Amino acid sequence: MDPKAVRYQMVEHSIPAMLMMLLSAWCTVAWAQDATHWLVHDGHARAVLVLDQPDDLNVQFAAEELQKHLELASGVRLPIVNQEQADALAEDRACVVIGNGPLAKKLNLQADKLGSEQYRVRTVGRYLVFVGNDLGQARVVPSVKVRNSPATAWAVHYFLDHELGVRWLWPGEVGTYVPRHTSIPLPKINVTARPPLGQRKLRAHVSSQSGEQVPPIISEEVAARMMTEVYHWKNRHQMGDRARYQFGHAFTDWWSKYGKEHPDLFAKAPPGGQRIASDRRKLCLSNPRVIDTIIAEWTSNGTRAPSRWNVTPNDGAGFCTCANCRAMDEPANQDPDAIWRAQGKLTARYVKFWNRLLDRMREINPNVTLQVYAYSCYRDPPPQGLRLKPGIALQITDSYHAFDNWTAWTEQGAKVFLRPNWWNTGGPAPHLPLNDAGNFLLFAMGHGMEGYDFDSIMGNWGVQGPYYYLIARLGARPDLGVDGVIDEYASAFGPARKTIHEYLQYWIDFTRKAAYPVPAGGVVSIDRNGLFEQIVREHGVSISPLTGSYQVIPYLYTDEVLQPANALLDRADKEGQDDALVRQRIAFLRDGLRHLELEREVLRLGYARTRPVGTTQEQYHKLSAQLLEMRRQMTPRHVIWGPSLYHNEHRRRAPTLAPEKTPEELEMDGL
Repeated sequence: MDPKAVRYQMVEHSIPAMLMMLLSAWCTVAWAQDATHWLVHDGHARAVLVLDQPDDLNVQFAAEELQKHLELASGVRLPIVNQEQADALAEDRACVVIGNGPLAKKLNLQADKLGSEQYRVRTVGRYLVFVGNDLGQARVVPSVKVRNSPATAWAVHYFLDHELGVRWLWPGEVGTYVPRHTSIPLPKINVTARPPLGQRKLRAHVSSQSGEQVPPIISEEVAARMMTEVYHWKNRHQMGDRARYQFGHAFTDWWSKYGKEHPDLFAKAPPGGQRIASDRRKLCLSNPRVIDTIIAEWTSNGTRAPSRWNVTPNDGAGFCTCANCRAMDEPANQDPDAIWRAQGKLTARYVKFWNRLLDRMREINPNVTLQVYAYSCYRDPPPQGLRLKPGIALQITDSYHAFDNWTAWTEQGAKVFLRPNWWNTGGPAPHLPLNDAGNFLLFAMGHGMEGYDFDSIMGNWGVQGPYYYLIARLGARPDLGVDGVIDEYASAFGPARKTIHEYLQYWIDFTRKAAYPVPAGGVVSIDRNGLFEQIVREHGVSISPLTGSYQVIPYLYTDEVLQPANALLDRADKEGQDDALVRQRIAFLRDGLRHLELEREVLRLGYARTRPVGTTQEQYHKLSAQLLEMRRQMTPRHVIWGPSLYHNEHRRRAPTLAPEKTPEELEMDGL
């Protein structure tokens, strides 16, 4: 056989990754040269897809995924048949079996022999079999109804990733990179695997509405289509959960239930302490009635008390300043005003409370595990000599430089999860701390991490998509390393891959210079001398990255900063001029910068501190209307998610909101 019958696209990697890739490519070519069975040969179908459980929605979904990507790779659509039709095929035809049905059992490849979320891909003679232990109840995501952990589909995705080199950079067709193959041999493969982490969550939600404060950006139909694409993207990166721990602010309804009759359950404010919203009220941890009430709720279902119970504190400020709670603190005698404002050191208080609560609950159920956060002013590990008792699962919210804190918490014996707010930083700017964030994730994976829960994909794919891709990819493929993931992202740009690699490196370097603080229930500084904090000191913008990320845009992303990045995209566009899909991907990145540039100008007029003298309402409204129209055009393609941006900007009082409202209604800063 002519070796040119099988086409492979190589990407740049670090030396170890390159060696692995060369070995994989050699093996595949060797199989192709002496192959007796093919999926596709010289542009013709030589195999069928067999639904071994034709009524199972997960199997149907997996088959559709395989059929679609094989067609993108070869231009050939393999037919889907039943078992009887497959049995009638000639012996030189391959059968791709999907699902845990009669054929899989005949080949001794049943899914019931697999662990939770485990999947298997194996070649037996002319059969290529995909089976998986799907978890969770079937759920509907607009047009998709499958389980929360569809391991059968992950078996297919393993094949597409490792054998065909498919990459899913961002949601939708343009973000899907499928190398072309004129022929695809039936691989010799025998793999049993599952995602390395027990929990992989990337929060994301596409909505047609931003709230009452702005007009609609997209229709409900477009939002449903986009959410389906996001679901597919997350699923292809093996998002799921077999750890089955539930975290989140646990006491948001307590004030409405108990506040009137039992105000003593709640935190005591210092004189003049700011008012706290009812769903963010903290508890008086020194009050024994708090533990009694938690246990009463825990045992209220009338059966055996659950073995996992969430007692995570509510978000925000308002920690108790009564004498008994302050006596639990280490160090002692902290300023009550600082405690109330979440600026104290309260880890000792919470560890002592959790230990007491756990002792009481284990009298009822010895196997109970508490689920809590390490966050805000109880983010740091406990002081020396104070330890967590066994039986606590902990989600840690910290920066991507907190190696010592992570190690200290793991030494406490807790089951640790990563729960970062890293993607709340940067707004619609190319904030790409890829090496720092990726290396911390890999460190945590190698030091006891049970899983992660990222809050949240904000939809800034045109500028922060490589960041989203990196975290998703490392969760499923930590063997690639940070450099390997960056390289494969750039490789999807074909002849422009080296220039796109330079483009990514430009923003990685700039992100380090900018040194945005990290939101972790309070500000965690990265570098006081970074550009972000210099602007904070010089211009009085907020040091909180939640608000400050928007306020720094007019200062930080000047024409001088954007010009080199645009020049790199110009070069990439010339290099990829013969590939329409590559040019669409380059245009996607450019649109992210175009959006940032226009938003910068809207913010420059909207903020009083940056508004040029003589600016008129008409000038601001004109630019704001242009931004609205740009977001309407870019949102359906995932360049940005306009509704999410407007929602966040409204919360952070960033004056980009649509011109149908007056500045007074928008509570703008100035105009």
